[in-house]
Parts: sequence; structure tokens; C-alpha cells
Amino acid sequence: MPRSTTEDWVDAISIFIRDTFGNKNWQIVKNKEKTMI
Repeated sequence: MPRSTTEDWVDAISIFIRDTFGNKNWQIVKNKEKTMI
């Protein structure tokens, strides 16, 4: 695989993981705040 293609793939996966798990973690934090209040 050409290096540039690999880097693009890694960036795409990193962004996808960050968005997916980041959003889930953010929702969990919001739920915890609601529970504490």
C-alpha cells in the first residue's frame, strides 16, 4: 500500500473512532451529571 493511502486510512479510522466513542463517552458524562443532580 502506498504510504499516503495508509496515512489517509489511519486518519479516517482515528476520526471515526474519536467521533463514535467520544460521543458515547460525552453522553455518559451528561447522564452522570443528570443523575448527580
